[in-house]
Amino acid sequence: AVTVGITAMLAIAVNIAPLLLSSVASEPAIVLDLATQPFRYSITVDGDTWFTGGGVTLVSRGNSCSSEDGSFHLESPPKVTAESDANGSFNRTVVSWSCQSGSVKVETHFLVYEHRVAFDLVFPEGTDGLGRMGDAMDTLGSQFPIFSTTQTATPMSGKLGYNLWAGSGVPSTRSTDASGLWPPSSDLELGYSRTALGALCIFNSDGSRTAVVSPAAHFATTVALHVAGGDLSFGLHGTVVSAPAGFSTSAVISVGGGINSAMKDWGDFLLGRSGKPHGRWKSDFSLSHLGYTTDNGAYYYYNTEPGKNYEDTILDLHAYMEQESIPVRWILYDSWFYLKANKTASGMMDPTHGVVNWTDADPTIFPSGMRYMFDQTGWPVVAHNRAWSTTNVYSTTNGGEFKFAEGFNPREKMNVSIPLEEKFWHFLIGNAKKWGLINYQQDWMYTNQNMMPVMESATLGRMWQLQMDEALLEYGLNWGYGGTTMANWLQSTEVYSATNGRATNDYHASLGDDWAIGVAAVFTWALDLIPAKDGFWTTPEQPGHPYHDNRTEEHSVLHMTSAVLTRGPVSPADKIGLANRDIIMRSCTANGRLLQPDRPATAIDAQFVKLAFKKGGPSGEVWSTESTVGGVCFGIVLAAQLDEPYDTILDTLGIACSTSRSYAVYDNSNGTLPAPTVINPGEKLNLPAMGHREHVLMQLAPVLSNGYSVLGEVEKVVPMASARVMDMTVQPNGVLVEIRGTAGEMVTFWFLSPDGKTFSASCTVTDLGTATFVVSSSTGKCQG
Repeated sequence: AVTVGITAMLAIAVNIAPLLLSSVASEPAIVLDLATQPFRYSITVDGDTWFTGGGVTLVSRGNSCSSEDGSFHLESPPKVTAESDANGSFNRTVVSWSCQSGSVKVETHFLVYEHRVAFDLVFPEGTDGLGRMGDAMDTLGSQFPIFSTTQTATPMSGKLGYNLWAGSGVPSTRSTDASGLWPPSSDLELGYSRTALGALCIFNSDGSRTAVVSPAAHFATTVALHVAGGDLSFGLHGTVVSAPAGFSTSAVISVGGGINSAMKDWGDFLLGRSGKPHGRWKSDFSLSHLGYTTDNGAYYYYNTEPGKNYEDTILDLHAYMEQESIPVRWILYDSWFYLKANKTASGMMDPTHGVVNWTDADPTIFPSGMRYMFDQTGWPVVAHNRAWSTTNVYSTTNGGEFKFAEGFNPREKMNVSIPLEEKFWHFLIGNAKKWGLINYQQDWMYTNQNMMPVMESATLGRMWQLQMDEALLEYGLNWGYGGTTMANWLQSTEVYSATNGRATNDYHASLGDDWAIGVAAVFTWALDLIPAKDGFWTTPEQPGHPYHDNRTEEHSVLHMTSAVLTRGPVSPADKIGLANRDIIMRSCTANGRLLQPDRPATAIDAQFVKLAFKKGGPSGEVWSTESTVGGVCFGIVLAAQLDEPYDTILDTLGIACSTSRSYAVYDNSNGTLPAPTVINPGEKLNLPAMGHREHVLMQLAPVLSNGYSVLGEVEKVVPMASARVMDMTVQPNGVLVEIRGTAGEMVTFWFLSPDGKTFSASCTVTDLGTATFVVSSSTGKCQG
């Protein structure tokens, strides 16, 4: 047997002494141990074995090839080369195999980076005849890597916890089914598909050592399967029938210090593989300005004003928002606006009612057309779309100009279509830009993902998304995900136009907790996507809504706060005459510019520890983020639904602000300023127990070198947002704060003096769109 020990800090070839390379001492060390006869591999983290496994299998032409029974023949000893890519230097170890008298060949690749190992199964010559017989929907056609999850094969059993992002639609949010001790005693909850894994995060008892496991390429067809008391395997979906030459499946184990940090490192690795740059979301108008939504759960979802059509209703809505000085800057049109397969604009959530025509609105909806509505309102459009009907007007089958594939979706038991040509998307998106499209919201992605032509192809699912991406990029538009599978979320690392995705189920007032997206935000933010919370009502009762129940909304502020803190769309969904302007304006400036933190708020590491180990963290939701202005960092902590008080030092909150300075802390959850409390280094932040859907919003304003603290615009969710504050200059006896806004806008800032006195100053924004607060001698004034 040939045994190769490869560490993430060592460059090594078989039987050659390793050469020491530099490493980051604070990050866990990852080591791969590999043996070829029998084919075994294990992963250790800081000297402890976290993963043990072995083998490679493939189902081809009705037969199974496996390294375990010798039907996969070892072609040659491992070959080790030193290489580098966008993610840094790594060692590649290649083990070649053949089966069925050499007619099927695969290569198992181990790519060992400084803090991660990637596992690629490569088909160098391609192959056909793949796929399992019978019901293959929840099976794998190939398996590599394969890790044992039995108690006896996991030396760290019971000492590790896990959190799982999996399933369809949206990533897990608060479900305790997604967390526990590793290895689990039952099958991992992977949604309606047992193979729908986004990311598996495994960590020690304080979260300081973390490993993230996931597919790492060709996400539409690289999936995972877990069997309790058996294996966690990655490979080709069992429905795929052939693979082209050079095709590969891929998985990765990425280690880091801290759960949030390790997840971000993992996402950066996937983004590095595709070359997608960070920060596309910064250009998305719908993520930086106040909107209005008509999505499922909104008042005007398949619902209009009495006796009026949608055209008149939306025009009335626009007039109402202007009258009330609610600065809505864009609107989301949901599926009610386009023609569907039943030839009407009804159909709501019925999956059999696929899209027939999306070029313009159904003429019974907007008789004057989409362009007219854009011209009249001036509102750019976020436009919903769903899966295509087999009767759509664009398909050559129906007399159209573009090629579509038709196929059966066995999960939803219906036939749907999928475009095959990129030029279709250029036509569709180019036309939609004329009527104001800024963000294309592709919903029901799982419907297309699970149709048989996509399931049987190694490449079509990926091609479909990349074709949409190319068209959106050409026209400078963005993509918002909806109705996704985990494959779509991971595929976003190759989709440059993707900026955000729905991280909640549809909003239904008090009937759900779709505000609670701090856990989901960890996953989406790792992929450089903004987690999108659905819309919300801002008044409790909305008579005449289209839902046949007595729903009310008593926690509008919590919904609004969640949307602002996670940097996603902020889009009220009220009836004309019932929007609460005071609540809405806590999110934005007078011209609708959202006042947001630097990054989406995410659940703190200790929340995951508590979910997994049932101790060591908050008994509810605790999220953190920060806002940086003038080089000074302001921390923000949201706590909600805590069953018992939670006291913690700032070091554990994951805020990017210095923990070696003092902070003035106050709760502005209701938009007012209570007396701040100063917390010094090492002292604890006290978060109280609270009832169901109650919350506190703790602002951490640093005590500056001169003893002052700038508390900011306390009526806003984010009092010190970079969209408001241009710069801040600390002076020996005071501070200057330069702000921006709309000409004539009145802005009030609060301050804390060195002797503990709170005081405020108000400025009217000049015609230049700026103003300056001047603070000295415990007083403030405005300098125009």
